Amino acid sequence: MSLRLSARLIGAALFFCSLCPVDAGSSNSLLDITPDGQRLLVANADNGSVTVIDALTNKALGEIAVGDKPEGVAWIGNGPLAVVTVYNEDIVAFVDTNRGRVVEKLRVSDEPYGIVVTKDGSRAYVTHEYPGVVSEIDLGRRQVLREMKAGERVRGLAFSPDEKRLYVTEFYTGVLIALDRETGTIVDRWTGHSSDNLCRNVVVHPRRPKAYLPHIRSKIEVIDGRGSIFPQLSICDLTPPNGQKRRTSFGMDTYNGVYVVTNPWEAALSPDGKRLYTIYAGTNDMNISEVVDDDYKEIKRVGSAVRIGQNPRAVRVSPDGKKVYIANTLDFDVTVHDAGSMERLARIPVCPPPKSPEWVRGKILFSTANRPLTSRRWIACASCHPDGHSDGRVWQNPEGLRKTPALMGLAHTHPLHW
Repeated sequence: MSLRLSARLIGAALFFCSLCPVDAGSSNSLLDITPDGQRLLVANADNGSVTVIDALTNKALGEIAVGDKPEGVAWIGNGPLAVVTVYNEDIVAFVDTNRGRVVEKLRVSDEPYGIVVTKDGSRAYVTHEYPGVVSEIDLGRRQVLREMKAGERVRGLAFSPDEKRLYVTEFYTGVLIALDRETGTIVDRWTGHSSDNLCRNVVVHPRRPKAYLPHIRSKIEVIDGRGSIFPQLSICDLTPPNGQKRRTSFGMDTYNGVYVVTNPWEAALSPDGKRLYTIYAGTNDMNISEVVDDDYKEIKRVGSAVRIGQNPRAVRVSPDGKKVYIANTLDFDVTVHDAGSMERLARIPVCPPPKSPEWVRGKILFSTANRPLTSRRWIACASCHPDGHSDGRVWQNPEGLRKTPALMGLAHTHPLHW
């Protein structure tokens, strides 16, 4: 064994020897499950609500209004209290799921997105996209304690297994940033390719020093629906810098042979860290991957891509590792699957569509890369305009450089020549 490899293995062992070997660090999501596996909470962004689900009976217990565009949910212990980020109102809502109502709305910095809660239920951490900060909330006193500078346009958020570090992703660049919880300072950074884009989620392995980031890659010099945006999965080595490459990216467009998937949205690890579940909101697919402990291959596909519901945006694995829950936002449901076979066990309606069938159809067409919008499944409208916003890119259009515009309000303007 080479001296360099020996040093690398020793460094990894020292780095992770203090980490809890049982549970993965919590990560941001529209969907959360209590540690005892008995209840689910899902955010309904278009409805401005959350829905409580009994995971034992697979029945919705009730829908609770929280505000305009909830983007993240997290249980405080086993409940009944939970916290919800409300993106368009700049609040964190404290929800009593037994009483079915919001008990407090805490004013926070702009654009709260991801939220995670410590295992002891004492603290919550929230990413704020535009300010580029993470706020720390005392859940007992229900007040913001501090804000930590974390990068630019931050969204994804996860704990290390020992909860001493927070891992944050930049939405437009896919950069992964590590924050020390005690000092609130940036202690590490993993930069990928300049084309990395739209990274809204990160999950951390429970036993290996690895973080997994689903995102896209935008090839700005090519404007072509047959291949200018690609699905990616980046895997970051969380050991301290030692001169070795610490970030690897896998192209998921070829992961399933010639079967293309689009717009990776979120990922989840099984509690034992042996399987990774990745969902694709643009083509309504999921990949199951075996986690390979070799620091090279990293993941191995298990079977073919699995077809799931319309516009899946959240995935969670039950604490016992036997079930997978998926929030299909434009089916307005949560589906329950066998974690091994992905057989669908139940479908749980969580809310009615907030508007007309025509509105739902339009939103599906905007979000999908399936027919009739495209023939080759490479790109959806939402690939460049996530939720009608911009992807932050400047494209090399044949007519010159073009910055992707936001689409809000364009229905009420004259035609726009881009």
